[in-house]
Amino acid sequence: MAALRDALGERDFESAWAEDAALSTDEAIAYARRGRGERKRPASGWASLTPAEGTVTLSSSRQLGESVSEQCYVVRQGPPLPGRDH
Repeated sequence: MAALRDALGERDFESAWAEDAALSTDEAIAYARRGRGERKRPASGWASLTPAEGTVTLSSSRQLGESVSEQCYVVRQGPPLPGRDH
C-alpha cells in the first residue's frame, strides 16, 4: 500500500480510497468483474485449460517423475532421492 500511496501521491490516494470505500459489496464485485472481461473458455473440462496448461497436462500424462519437472524448469530442492545420481 505504501508503494501505491507514494506512486499516486497522498491526495489522489485518499480520494481513490474514499471512492472505493463508498462502493457497496455488489458494486465492488461488478467493478472487479468488469476489469477482467467475460471468460471465453468453459469453467471446467479439457476446453477450460489454457494452451500452457494443456501442454503441461499432456507432458505429464506421457512422462513421470523428474522428467516432467525438468521440462517445466522446476528446480528440485533438498537432498537427492535415494538411488538417484544428481
